[in-house]
Amino acid sequence: MNYGWVSTGATLTEDDRSVILHEFGHAIGYLHEHQSSRRGEKLTLDEAAVLEFYMRTQGWTAEDVRQQILNVYDDEEVSSFSSIDLTSIMMYFMPKEMNLERIEVPPNNNLSDIDKAYVAITYPYFVRPSYADPVWTFEHALDVACIQGESRDKILAEFAQKDAQGIRTEFGLWSLNQRALALEQKLTNKKA
Repeated sequence: MNYGWVSTGATLTEDDRSVILHEFGHAIGYLHEHQSSRRGEKLTLDEAAVLEFYMRTQGWTAEDVRQQILNVYDDEEVSSFSSIDLTSIMMYFMPKEMNLERIEVPPNNNLSDIDKAYVAITYPYFVRPSYADPVWTFEHALDVACIQGESRDKILAEFAQKDAQGIRTEFGLWSLNQRALALEQKLTNKKA
């Protein structure tokens, strides 16, 4: 975990909190959202602008910028992902000049609903702690992730059995299906 951006003051700032949440996201298996293979559905990065910005502001090399920002993950190496979530704690902030759509991505200091849903599904709790947000039930997480039909039924059956590995397996199968649908849509769009 890289806490190099956390201040050394007596209290945590919102930016400190964001860095900590982001780094814990990596610890539980989250990847950078801006490197999703589905990034192109919403953002087309301006490579020259991205390189210039991070080399100037962070002192990174061009290779560092490619590894941390520009390169997308190989679909074969990622098990579960949604369409790109610009509000994810795993999404780097982005000045609008860094993408061709001119979308300003502000710093994300909180977990997005998709962040929360994916963690609730991947790491389910079967006995709700008294401090838990009453809105965030397992079923609500499935709703936020848009898991419907037979896949939802199978995941809920595993939840009823208190089988976390079974939930992860069914969630992985649902994710594979979603990836196949996204690829099919991409191929259909290319033909049109």
